[in-house]
Amino acid sequence: MISLLSLPFLTRLFEPAAYAQWAIVQAVVLFVGAIASFRYDLAIVVERDDLTASALFWLASLAGCFVAIATTAILLAIGLTDVFQQNWIADCGTLVVTLFWIVPAAISPALTGWCLRQGRFSVISATQISIVASTLAVQAAGGLWSGDNASWKWLLVGSTIGQLTGLIVLSAQFARRDGRPEAFKAVRHSLASAGRKHLKFVKFSLPFTVFGAMRDRLPLFVVGAWSSTGDLGLYSQAWRLSNVPAGLTGAVIRPVLFHASSADGLASLEATINRILLLLIMTGAPLLAIIIAFPTDILGWVLGERWKEIGPIIAPLLVPAFVFSISNWMDRLLDSTGRQDLNLITEIVCGVTSVTALLVTLAFGLAIQTAVLAQSVLLTLNYLGFIYLVYRVAGYRCATLGRLILMAFALFAVTFLSAISVSHGYRIN
Repeated sequence: MISLLSLPFLTRLFEPAAYAQWAIVQAVVLFVGAIASFRYDLAIVVERDDLTASALFWLASLAGCFVAIATTAILLAIGLTDVFQQNWIADCGTLVVTLFWIVPAAISPALTGWCLRQGRFSVISATQISIVASTLAVQAAGGLWSGDNASWKWLLVGSTIGQLTGLIVLSAQFARRDGRPEAFKAVRHSLASAGRKHLKFVKFSLPFTVFGAMRDRLPLFVVGAWSSTGDLGLYSQAWRLSNVPAGLTGAVIRPVLFHASSADGLASLEATINRILLLLIMTGAPLLAIIIAFPTDILGWVLGERWKEIGPIIAPLLVPAFVFSISNWMDRLLDSTGRQDLNLITEIVCGVTSVTALLVTLAFGLAIQTAVLAQSVLLTLNYLGFIYLVYRVAGYRCATLGRLILMAFALFAVTFLSAISVSHGYRIN
């Protein structure tokens, strides 16, 4: 919510083009952070034995350090050889700042996994708030200091300081002896056996994360290759803004249900999940309809006049983003049942089909709005299919799910038509 409420202020400091380069760097950093632990951070949560869980913690930490070092070496080599033409790699200053962003992003997943195992949701919340607050404070200060020519580098510096601050807050929990993992010396001989025991997370959850990143991050490179810098900036922020609801539901629901399903089993959560879906549909569908009815007017007013062109781009993205907000935490339910293979299959299909649709439409010379529409249709179908799959695997009543989906369509249609009618009548008067 802090990020969402501050966005109208930042968009009046930074032009759409400023977000283009930052979005590319962010895509690289978030991808590295997502795969750094080889997904052993998830195994920490479901492992019942404390010693084995401690071994998994150190395994995930070592993997994060290895990935951070390897990424640093690769980026430095690219910067020296000029193989990959990117301004942020060629510039020594921005490359160094990026490396300081990558290191804590690669180390943090292991610490977060241990927090989830211990049920320390307050620590996770404090970490997320500290990241967002410090990031936005630096970005806003840099934008104000720069005046009309705010550089994207302030966005980069703010993100780096935010990630470092989050790592400090996340690490503070280990100052207490209570609830800490066993010392590395005590479990070092168990690392290999713990890794083999939970190899499923490497075989299925890691590729799942890779294809999830492909769905979320690769479109930025596709749009950057086929469109202008301004369009890339608009698209990156349209994607980011449309996925704010998913970020909220994921942060609130995912860790709690993952912990609960691992401890109590998936079957006990059917009524809870149905109530969550009902609440999200009743609050989200009407808001979605109003924004889609007047995307240019609403976003131009919220973000500023120079961002009005984001309206036609974000409107189609809001539909799959809404469906994703009510399903993006369900992959953890399959993780808790050992069905990571289904997570992987659905993510591969979703990533490949949606990115291909975007690429093909842009390659044929169609407008970015048309390309985003094609991408959005396939994303929506994939997300709906994933929800149905989770219900089938969990043994939940699919008839209840069907009624919930119909309710969402009805609420959307009634609100959308009412908004259009009221607006039309107002204009006539």
